[in-house]
Amino acid sequence: MSNKLTESKFHMWRGCVAILLIDKKVHEKELKWFEERIRGLDLSDEQRQIIFNDLEKSVSFEEIIPLVTNKADKAFLLHQVRVLGHLDGEFDSEEKEAFRKLEMVILDKLDIEGIRAEVEKMEIESYHIDEVYRPSNEHSIFERECMKLLKILNMGDYKF
Repeated sequence: MSNKLTESKFHMWRGCVAILLIDKKVHEKELKWFEERIRGLDLSDEQRQIIFNDLEKSVSFEEIIPLVTNKADKAFLLHQVRVLGHLDGEFDSEEKEAFRKLEMVILDKLDIEGIRAEVEKMEIESYHIDEVYRPSNEHSIFERECMKLLKILNMGDYKF
């Protein structure tokens, strides 16, 4: 198989096929969406054949999820579950369950508390006095002097 797409991205698109078929029916809008997207992909003949076989014979969503290894591809697939689930006007229980499963797979390895702490640290660092009073135009003497004056007048409450 030539690698016109990464393996992860290829399987992400296979995951989209699995989502289309999850409620055991493919509506016209879903098929149109699928054909428009596939037409724009740089797929090898073998990859194209695999995707169309998946559409014909169905592919298991649970089988595809582990093959999508890139985080961005997983996030895109998660988004597509919601998009595809609403294309036919019915976000039914099978589609909701697929969304929940994929969301758990994506969030499973994330250290939410670590991410939250990092964001908080970045926010606090962004309030450093040198950042708050940095002139946006280094060549402007007027702005530079105004920022110096503001820094002197504001005795530490710049963080608020």
